[in-house]
This record gives sequence, C-alpha cells and structure tokens, in this order.
Amino acid sequence: MISDEVRQLFNANTKFRHDGDAERLAAERKPDHVTAVMDLPYVDDGHELHRLDVYRPCADGDRPLRLPVILDFHGGGLYHGHKHNTACRDMHLAARGFAVVNANYRLVPEVAFRDQLADALMVVDWLAAHADEYGFDTEHVFITGDSAATLIDLYLCAIMHAPVVADQLRVRPPASGIRIRAIAGVSGMYRFTGGVHGKAMGYYYEGYFPTLKERIAFEPYLDMDRLVVDGDLPPIYMATSAEDYLADNTLEFARILQYRHHDYALRLFAKGLDHPLDHDFSVKETGLPHNDEAMAVVDDIVRFFERYR
Repeated sequence: MISDEVRQLFNANTKFRHDGDAERLAAERKPDHVTAVMDLPYVDDGHELHRLDVYRPCADGDRPLRLPVILDFHGGGLYHGHKHNTACRDMHLAARGFAVVNANYRLVPEVAFRDQLADALMVVDWLAAHADEYGFDTEHVFITGDSAATLIDLYLCAIMHAPVVADQLRVRPPASGIRIRAIAGVSGMYRFTGGVHGKAMGYYYEGYFPTLKERIAFEPYLDMDRLVVDGDLPPIYMATSAEDYLADNTLEFARILQYRHHDYALRLFAKGLDHPLDHDFSVKETGLPHNDEAMAVVDDIVRFFERYR
C-alpha cells in the first residue's frame, strides 16, 4: 500500500514538473520531412495512456519500405511525463532514417513498475503485429529512454532476452521473439535504491513496488550488476553531463558495464558555456535554439544504432 504522504509527494512533484514543460514545448521547432501518425491505441481498453505515435521520414524513391525501428519511452520518474515531451527528439531520429514508436505508459502511483513493464511489452507486441502496416523491420529494433525510462528499457530487454529474469520478475516475454539490438539512455536513473539521491528514492520506492510480493520478486534484480550478468542486455549508449543531477548514476552504471566487459559507449559533456546542460538536456533542447549538444547526442545515437544493424 502507498501512504498518503508518498502519494502527496508524487502529486506535488507531478504538478511542478508538468508546469515546467509547457513553455518549452510551445517553443520547440520540429523537423520537416517527417510524417507522424498520432495517438494509436496499443491496447483496446480505452485507457488514455495506452497510446503511441509513429514517426517516419517522408517517403521517397530511395527509402526502403521497411525501416529499422527505435522504440522510445519518456522519462519522468515513472510517475509523470508524456510522449509529447520526447516527440521533437524522436522526429529528428526519424529524419535520419528510422521508424520511431513513441509510447505512453501508465504511471505510478496508479500502477506499479511491473504494470509499466507489462505496458512496454504490449507495445512490443503491437510493433510486431503492425510491422507490415507501418514498415517496421522487426529484425532491427532499438530502444531509447531518458531519465527513469532507462529502467524500463533495461528491465524490458532483460525480460525479453533472459528467461531467468522473466521468471524471477513473474513477467511473460512477448511471443513475437523480437530482440533489441541496442539501447540508448540519456540522463539515466539506472537504479531504484541508494546512490546520491537514495533518500528521495526511498519515498518513491513505495510507489514503484507497493506490495510485498512485488518487492520480493524484484529484490534480486535491484542489484544492477546482477541484472547485467543475467539479463543478456544488448550494447548500451549513455549520455550525461557534469550538470546533470543524475550523472553519478550513469557513471556508476558505466563502471558496472566496464567491470563486466559489456559493450557500451559513454558521452559525458562538460558544463555548458552559454547555458547549463541540465538533466535531460539532450531531449529538452533538441527543438530549441541552443541545441548543439542535444543534436550531438542525436548524432551519437544514430551512429551507435547503425553499428548494430
């Protein structure tokens, strides 16, 4: 059960962060030559968050019918946020020759983290079922996420790739057999417990895993080293900055990947010269005037994914 104190904390933080998004979204300039199909339901239950968008480069004679796919889940601590927050960045990725599936998912504390993983798995099922309709190359599927969505990405890949993890978490992998070729995480959270923000995470933990049964199931794989060892994770690209308040989480996760000889790339930006490179700068600044560093991350992601096609 979630206490009233924790529920109020989620509500207060949601309002604060939502209010800060509106001005940025109004100022974004999205790229040309990208088509968008909006608000497609991936579950036929009428839930407003069971919807996704599909972006593709405008068709021309040189474009293949089927494109490699990038699946994106937005950040927001797992308790707020929306797919429109990452739409501009995703459209820039689509302009580089990808089909991008940008999906919402239900939020804490309405649901627990396991339910969010179930939503993500249903998006994968939807992708497989609609590959012909939208020109998805299901042999080349990639995934990205910012902030807390990096946890959705990591656990989703582990469930899809490693039966031992799926069994422990009591989550059934998709029947399609799709595998994720590579992950790109920006300003990643990469942990549920401990770290520099461990005290705050202690409050949020109650929302992520509200029942004893869920806590017991996930406890072994809250150890990110064990998730890397058992999860058969694909190669991982990570970007952060010296001004990102979650930079330590990225650096610690990079240390684990290095120790385990896992294939990864790390981009750490220095402090911005003409403006701060705050948390999630690589998503939030893509459509704004001062976007050189954000576009550099877009370039990195494209190059990284192209290595594994």
